[in-house]
Formats: sequence, structure tokens, C-alpha cells
Amino acid sequence: MTGVAITTMVKGVDHTFSDWCSHHLRAVDRIFLWLDDPGEAHSPHLPVDPRIQINIGSQHRQGSIHGDFMIRQDQNTACSLSLCMKEGMEWLIHLDTDELLYPSNRERLRQNLSPSAGHITLLNHEVCPGWRSENPFRDCHYFRLNGRSGFNLYTNGKAAVRCRPGVYPRDAHSFGGYTGSAVTSSDLVILHYACPSYDRWLAKYRALGDFPDFWWDSPQHRITISFHLQSRDIYKRCIREGDFQAAAEFWSNQVLMPEQLAQQRREGSIGWFAPI
Repeated sequence: MTGVAITTMVKGVDHTFSDWCSHHLRAVDRIFLWLDDPGEAHSPHLPVDPRIQINIGSQHRQGSIHGDFMIRQDQNTACSLSLCMKEGMEWLIHLDTDELLYPSNRERLRQNLSPSAGHITLLNHEVCPGWRSENPFRDCHYFRLNGRSGFNLYTNGKAAVRCRPGVYPRDAHSFGGYTGSAVTSSDLVILHYACPSYDRWLAKYRALGDFPDFWWDSPQHRITISFHLQSRDIYKRCIREGDFQAAAEFWSNQVLMPEQLAQQRREGSIGWFAPI
């Protein structure tokens, strides 16, 4: 088998998505899009390209919005693994629509897909929050560097897996059941545009709702990311009180001033990227 594919679940696709698709098609052979909302099948923001397969995603809805979303992600990724083996794709990478593979270069990507590896971790950097962004992929350039700066959300990267029978998604960040070694790329990274602006942060936690303190709604998987829980609680409080002053104050503590960005860049904890 040859070829590399990306799988992603899409919800609320907007004008930035064309940049996401064109960026990744510079590196991969196939993109499997899973629509979380079947009503978006006719969205003008969905791409038209023979390399992109658009499917209706899992409609599993039994628990919280947050927990069900994660379950549907895993189910869609499992379907993408089957499609990869059917279509002869050797590798699958799971990305979200707020993440970019960097650099997106076909030759560099293939150089990093070791013939002895079955699972390759791609470390992530996290965008520095700001107040406004029309298109984060074009507007946001400063990123907290993995291992050198504290993050608001995940730090464990994303993964590429060699597609073979028995491989399955452990979660959005890793796979199980693979053969071969597990390595971490020293060359490719994921740029995570996590809550890049105040309005996108509010929209994220409005959509997630009042979720429990557990991943997948499972008490065995307690959420330990304090920013995630604080954001839920602040949004809930603001809705209850009808006043978003607390949200604005919380966000103001996330945004670095220009002199702070410059200082941390000199110190090596923040990097500058322009992927698009």
C-alpha cells in the first residue's frame, strides 16, 4: 500500500476551512471528512476535490454533548482506517479542523514516515490567545512551544498510524493495535489553533455545554486540564447571571501583550509560524 490520508470530523464549517483543506492537500493523498451535522452536506464552505471524500459521520448521541462528541470522533476514525485499507492508504493521521500539520510538504512528510515505525507522534504547539481573529490560520502567528511553555489544552500531540487490520483509535491523539515501533517525529509538528480569539473561545464552550468532569463521560477518565473546566464554569456562570464581564476578565489574563510576546520569543518559549 502507498499513500497518506487525513481523517477529520467537521462541524460548523466556515470560510477558513478552504485554507485547511488546501494546506493539507499539499502533503497528503486523501482527506476523509466526516460531517457531524448531516444538514451541512450542502454547505458552500465544503470543498469540491476528488481527493476529498465527504461522508455523514456517526450520529451516536447518548450522553453529554462533550462525551458524545469524543465517541463520534473515535467511531469516525475507525471508519477511516477501514477506508484506508480498502483504498490502499498506508498511513492515517487524525486532525481536528483547528489543527494544521506543519510543514505541509509531501516530501518532508514521507521522509518522516519511518519504514520500521507503526505509530508516529507529532508534537503540538499551541496558539497564543488574542482578542480577535478573522481567520486564525492567516492572522495568528505566535505559538507556545511544546515542552518550553505552559499550555491551556492538550500537550500530547497527534499521531500517524500505519493502516493494518487490528489498528484502532485509542482517542483523538493516539492509536492502538499497530505493529512496528512507536516514535516521535523531530521534524513535523501540529499547530493547534486552540481558542485563538475571545469569540471563538466563547463559541467553543457554548457548543460543549455543561459537560461532566470526565472524558467520554467516564469516571475512569477524569479531566485534569484546568483551563477546560474553568472555561466551562465561567461560561455557565455568565449565562446564569446574564453578564459576561467575568468571561472578559478571564480572557484578558490569557492574552499576552506585545512586549510579553517579544520577551518570551527571545527566551525561546514562543515561536512564530506562518503556514498559510
